[in-house]
Amino acid sequence: MSRMQHGCWLVETVPQLWHRLWHRLWHRRLAGGLSRAGRPCHRKFWDRFLVSLAFAATVTSTSSAIGGEIRIWPTAVVTGDAVTLADVADLQGFDFASKQQLSGIVVHAAPRVGSGVLVRIADIRGALAEADANLASIRLLGSARCKVSKPRPPREPRTTIKRPLARRVKPPPLKQQQTKQPIKKQPNAKSRTLESLLRQYISARVSDPDAKLEIRFSPAGEHILRLSTEEHRFKIRAASDRRLGFVSFEVDGIHEGRRARAEPIVAEVQLVKEVVVARRPINRGKTIEGRDLKLEEHRFTDLESIGVTDLAAVLGQQSGQFVRSGEMLRPEWLRARPLVRRGEMVTIWVRQGGVEINTVGKAQQPGALGEAIEVRRGGTRRKQDLIDAVVTGPGTVTVTDVRQLASR
Repeated sequence: MSRMQHGCWLVETVPQLWHRLWHRLWHRRLAGGLSRAGRPCHRKFWDRFLVSLAFAATVTSTSSAIGGEIRIWPTAVVTGDAVTLADVADLQGFDFASKQQLSGIVVHAAPRVGSGVLVRIADIRGALAEADANLASIRLLGSARCKVSKPRPPREPRTTIKRPLARRVKPPPLKQQQTKQPIKKQPNAKSRTLESLLRQYISARVSDPDAKLEIRFSPAGEHILRLSTEEHRFKIRAASDRRLGFVSFEVDGIHEGRRARAEPIVAEVQLVKEVVVARRPINRGKTIEGRDLKLEEHRFTDLESIGVTDLAAVLGQQSGQFVRSGEMLRPEWLRARPLVRRGEMVTIWVRQGGVEINTVGKAQQPGALGEAIEVRRGGTRRKQDLIDAVVTGPGTVTVTDVRQLASR
């Protein structure tokens, strides 16, 4: 039985198929004989037939190899620092290699612990395009957006140690009792030290529920930090307004009614907080997307050096400068994405009471949402026809002062 009967033409690779067809085409041209009427034996017919067959086989083999469906779920849960395609969707109809490659595509940055983020179908489509996936052969089904949450880790169960019950001991007879022994004062388990008071005082000065504090004291004051609050009373004062870094404190102690001299104590205080960093390089002027970012813990010794901490405040903004991979984003590096560009035709809305009028004009400068720009009314070139309007949407501005239109 021939290979054509088994359907192997569509299974062979494209180079092998072209080589076989070209060999047959060349053989037909060289061995083209004459028919009984003395004419060439259908050479053009065979040429067209073989070329058409090769084109059909190429299209069929290509389309059958990469087709598949991506079904997006409405909700998902992640534990890592990135949201991948496998976290938010089910991949069907792909071969094993393609499925493994698509599953690891990052579509968004993971939210903070205990919060969530929305992954839209536009984010998934953009991530697939950046990964050089053929969007013409992939169908996106399911929900239009997926709510991704990152739960808090479960608390470890407390281990309780069961102590054996103490046996009751009968008291000795009254005659055998000797003189009473003095009762030793047992240390109270709830007693606190000066170190615990200082840690509580520092935490109250740096009030940030989303951050952790790392506090280390100078070894020179170790003997003072061990003093108990049962025998002493302490009064703590900060030597300066500095709250992070190397912070100095003065502690006054009172013992048995006598006041001791003030002791200086130095502590190093670091703030550990999650901030938004670049997952990959971000060019200047690029609109920042979720897959460009990630959350990462950084240590700070100055409150002014803390960058952006909220993912939602960065998404959709434009980068004002080049940001390297792993670099923390700062608020002054971000700028609002312009909804109106210079020279763009915009719709001008005028609202007065219950009356609304719209016309067309040309923007004279770019503007983001809420910014005031100059707009020239359509069909005019005079300077007095420039009006001030506020950007209210993509390609849309609104005139707030109606009197400037009446005067012009």
